[in-house]
Amino acid sequence: MQLERVDRVALRLLARVFGGMAIFNGHTHDNLDRRVNHVRLFGTGDATVPDPSGLVSYKQYTFYRDSEILRAQIRRVRAV
Repeated sequence: MQLERVDRVALRLLARVFGGMAIFNGHTHDNLDRRVNHVRLFGTGDATVPDPSGLVSYKQYTFYRDSEILRAQIRRVRAV
């Protein structure tokens, strides 16, 4: 990810000290899902999705805490 190493370590340490279970970050151009020092890291690939039909669309991400699953659904909005 783009943070300097010292900042990445500090962020994971803060999550661990304060009981954070996961860190989410957006638009990594990659669907990241891994654990580092018992803290789960999620990176979402993108938020918008090109649609040839002309509809505007975006991804809605939902994290299910009990099962620790992250799911993306494409939502379409008709442009007015």
